[in-house]
Amino acid sequence: ALARGVEVFIVLSNPNASAGGLSRLEAQYANGWTPADIGRRIQGIMEKTAGMPKGAALRALLCDKLHLTTLSDGGASTWPTGVPFASHDKTMSVDEQAFYIGSQNMYPAGLQEFGYLVDDSRATATYLAHDWDVLWSNSEGAAVSGAGAPTCAL
Repeated sequence: ALARGVEVFIVLSNPNASAGGLSRLEAQYANGWTPADIGRRIQGIMEKTAGMPKGAALRALLCDKLHLTTLSDGGASTWPTGVPFASHDKTMSVDEQAFYIGSQNMYPAGLQEFGYLVDDSRATATYLAHDWDVLWSNSEGAAVSGAGAPTCAL
């Protein structure tokens, strides 16, 4: 999608985030990777994939179209107690037509996971307006890439 010029937005839990301030062994919601780490991983995979842009052209593409950030509330990344923001939900929206929301991890974890795929443009518009757009507008100030990022860390 990035190679076709599609805008891709990703919001991650903050590094070392866990549920309710529990220890990372009890309820880890982050894997320690920063948004820049994720961006460099995507960049490395694209570099190795035939037909993808390479070098400076790839970096320019990612710095413009790949929007990576962590959960934030207008610049703050922790609750007043100092506990980092964390989220276990996974969401994805495609072409403003459909969205998925659930808890399924992108890696094998042997857990019971649930989610919903909604294929309805009106429901997707509601989800985008009341969930995603609010999340992104509060978190975009911490973006490390994408056209709105202060600088590109890739």
